[in-house]
Amino acid sequence: MRVPEERTLEEKRVVETFLNEGTEESFVPLFAVFCVRIRRFFLLQGLDSHVAEDLSQEVFLKVYRKAHELRDADRFCPWMYAIARNALISHWRQQKTRIVETELERSDGAETGVFVSETEGIPKLRLMEWLEGLETGERDLVILRFVDGLSYRELAVALDTPVGTIKWRISEVRRKLALIIDPSGSFNRQQRTSQKPS
Repeated sequence: MRVPEERTLEEKRVVETFLNEGTEESFVPLFAVFCVRIRRFFLLQGLDSHVAEDLSQEVFLKVYRKAHELRDADRFCPWMYAIARNALISHWRQQKTRIVETELERSDGAETGVFVSETEGIPKLRLMEWLEGLETGERDLVILRFVDGLSYRELAVALDTPVGTIKWRISEVRRKLALIIDPSGSFNRQQRTSQKPS
């Protein structure tokens, strides 16, 4: 899959207009362009649609309020995804706290119930299955690079990591994904033989 190295001119124009004007009118097209991507980022992290929607709204509220901190349109995407990752980390911390509180309630003899997630019983997409085999940082890399199309440079800014390290980590996560997709290794062998010149 080829990942575009630069954002489209239309996206850049929308970002520049918003950063220059900072008005509600200039925010609406920005929201329209990027909302689906941010929501998809949360959905691919395994969150249900309601939580993904809430976190997306939270991200764009912060983007709107903190836009004055950013003047370079080329840094907008990594900056926005850094906000999204922070929102996700904060969400996980809150969930962890709730789980601990629930376990304490159960140990006190309080009535317990069975929590059923909204997605239980619905077959998961293969991509979701593959992503579940990765650690959180690896999953972020795959989503941001191969689903949302961030360049190495944008990833370096979003993840506050040198570009060389980003390239190495992507190479490692590709190897890991290949084993998750096909543990027998036949997928890799087929790729190598099909790439050999005849």
